Amino acid sequence: MLYGVIVDKNVGTIGAIIYAISPYIIFNDKRVVPTMPLMLWSIWFLYTCFLLIKGDQKKGFLLSAILISLIWHINFGLAILFPILLISLVISKKKINFKALTLSFITLIILMSPFFAFEARHGFSQIKAVFLSATVEQGDVLTGTSKIAKIYDVVTKGVSGILWGYPAGIPKSLAFWVAIGGTVFIVIRKKLDNRLLIILATWFLATTAFFSLYSKPVSEYYLDSLTIIWVLLLSIIFSLLIKNKKVKVIGLLFLSVFVVISIYRFAIYIPNNNGYIERKAAIDYINEDAANHNYPCIAMSYITKPGYNFGYRYFIWLKGLSTREPSTNAPVYSIVFPLSMVDKLDKTFGGVGVINPDYSRYNKESITKSCGGDN
Repeated sequence: MLYGVIVDKNVGTIGAIIYAISPYIIFNDKRVVPTMPLMLWSIWFLYTCFLLIKGDQKKGFLLSAILISLIWHINFGLAILFPILLISLVISKKKINFKALTLSFITLIILMSPFFAFEARHGFSQIKAVFLSATVEQGDVLTGTSKIAKIYDVVTKGVSGILWGYPAGIPKSLAFWVAIGGTVFIVIRKKLDNRLLIILATWFLATTAFFSLYSKPVSEYYLDSLTIIWVLLLSIIFSLLIKNKKVKVIGLLFLSVFVVISIYRFAIYIPNNNGYIERKAAIDYINEDAANHNYPCIAMSYITKPGYNFGYRYFIWLKGLSTREPSTNAPVYSIVFPLSMVDKLDKTFGGVGVINPDYSRYNKESITKSCGGDN
């Protein structure tokens, strides 16, 4: 872990343990979302800030160029962290190495040239989309204090998920305030460079403030960059307890309890089984059934919880299935998740269910008419 370089080997080792066995982080890494590499990007960004603070501008500028070029592939929201690079330069009190800065700028242009070429060819569609998302209402029903409460809930859920999960009877906010109390302890004991504390505080405030004001509904993984902050702080707290002879036993006990709880949470976890394999199998089945019934087109319906109706369109396209709206008279296949949402299923693939059309409702004439429109 880079924490070992930023602080010391003990903190790095403990951070590696937390990252390796915390079910929250493990399943975060397994999620199939565009922001999946966000935490990896974040730890390297923190290391870049550390390099700039220490005055190593040659490496710091080069890493900055690489990381900036990657945000288009991960999450443009990471751009809100860019001012932290400038803050790192200011608090380092070092003169700017213009040669290193120029070489890094050239590197950035080269790395982003495929993106610029794509944008020029497609009318700068992504840049326009980013601009519109920042200037046009994105449809979140939560505003003001309600939105702030939502962000607070997401943040506290993240800290609790890392530390001990969500046991009944223990509020999620407790883990957050334990981390905050531990941070105060770190500051009092002067166990972390004050300049790095400024970076962490700015990171936290910039991220939470931005998403509290942003009009788009916030998903949990938007704030995943904060995870590396919590892991760092928890690692330092554990390390301080273990190093202190008076409370070493307590520190080791806390770390052991964390390890045991994490392993237990992982052991009892029951996966939803609604990922790539199951979704592909469901569409394969629908394609085969539609072919067996000579349907020139079909309609897709989703009986799912909000957000779980995604991940099927690629397989539909891959199979060459011609689809229409369910409001037409095209045969309707229904995807179900979770399975408990209905009483009867025709086929299941792990946690994904399929309900076949009511074959008796359809005849060749009506289907042909329904399939005459656009795919």
